[in-house]
Amino acid sequence: MVCLARRTKDKSGGNLRQKLSVKNVFFAIFAIALVIRRGIFEVAVFALSLGAHEAAHALAAHILGVKTALEPGMFGFTFKREGVPINIAGMYWLHLSGPIANLAIAIGVNAASKHMYIPLKEFVVFYNQLLFVLNMLPAYPLDFARALETTLSAKRGRLKAVGMVTKASFILSATIAAYGVWMATARFSLIPFGLAAFFAFSAFRELQNAKYETIEKIKSKLAA
Repeated sequence: MVCLARRTKDKSGGNLRQKLSVKNVFFAIFAIALVIRRGIFEVAVFALSLGAHEAAHALAAHILGVKTALEPGMFGFTFKREGVPINIAGMYWLHLSGPIANLAIAIGVNAASKHMYIPLKEFVVFYNQLLFVLNMLPAYPLDFARALETTLSAKRGRLKAVGMVTKASFILSATIAAYGVWMATARFSLIPFGLAAFFAFSAFRELQNAKYETIEKIKSKLAA
């Protein structure tokens, strides 16, 4: 549950955060490619694993008093704060609950499979491990990047924090692209370049959003 946001005005004149879940678009494209290459059963396992990831985020949000809503047209949740501000520990829980749930499922299914037959066990373990590892990368719009931003924001402010995580995202993006070039000498694949572009675009949008929010706050203070 990691979304890019753009601040606009609602009809009543208040601020409204509109969410564009780039990660979910990426996963939708990945799922379509998976159907073509692997078949419907793997896609079903992947979708259920992603659903468990988002459900864990939604549960954490509910416990923390954060309003959640299904995003039309995409699987996944968006969230916005409602009421009491969330402390740092709560924000960690909110951002990391998804990958932790995937890790717990992978470990639990692997352990249970030693005592009972679990259909498609290899796929369940693999895709939950994949979602855990992917979301623990320090790149926007992934969950660990959000948690890292939370830590840095407490000491340096949101704009500087986003700038630092954006640099990490660009470094990771360049590294993945370089790996794709090296891998192309043996076998060409679009996956590394797709990931690199995904992380770079997400980081750029996140930085632009942070700058926009900062400008809006300054304007509000000057107008007060």
